[in-house]
Amino acid sequence: MDFSLTPALKSLQDEVRTFIAEQIIPLEKDPRQTAHGPSEELREELVSLARKAGLLTPHASKELGGRGWSHIEKAIAFEEAGYSTLGPTAMNIHAPDEGNIHLLEVVATPEQKERWLKPMVQGKIRSCFAMTEPAPGAGAAPQIRCQHRRPACKFLGPKHGAGRYSDDCCLAPRGGFGLERLFCHAGGQQQSAPRAGECHAGV
Repeated sequence: MDFSLTPALKSLQDEVRTFIAEQIIPLEKDPRQTAHGPSEELREELVSLARKAGLLTPHASKELGGRGWSHIEKAIAFEEAGYSTLGPTAMNIHAPDEGNIHLLEVVATPEQKERWLKPMVQGKIRSCFAMTEPAPGAGAAPQIRCQHRRPACKFLGPKHGAGRYSDDCCLAPRGGFGLERLFCHAGGQQQSAPRAGECHAGV
């Protein structure tokens, strides 16, 4: 297997490496860093730097303002971003937003894309993935107890683990066909179980 980079891939690698080294790493000692990561003020500054460099949410499609990178391009660029603890946040490629952006781009309705996907791609809102419950642990997906009942969007059971202040949340309850993902409004706060009616997208 040939792991050598084409000139275009090497140029991409250098572009991200230079951005991280010159603009992001110097901010790692910024006093706005907290035990839970950068403050919202610092996060917005990081996002602004990536936007100016043309590196904000580059994995999104070109139609959404991204660069439509292939898996190989993402692998190269994401590795370079990871040389700084702030790199993925700056480029808006950190978990779970990177995965939720891909999920919404593939399955969301036009209305859902307008409400959630576009602001997420623009770095204006964040998301979370709420899977953890008081018992069992987060890694025990087959034993998840929180249930989702259709057609009314009603949750039965506790759901915790929205580990940061988020605007929207990808929730993992059990539905009629096993584990489901549902996109819910979180309102910019740490959440436990969303109230009935707050879920807007069955995925």
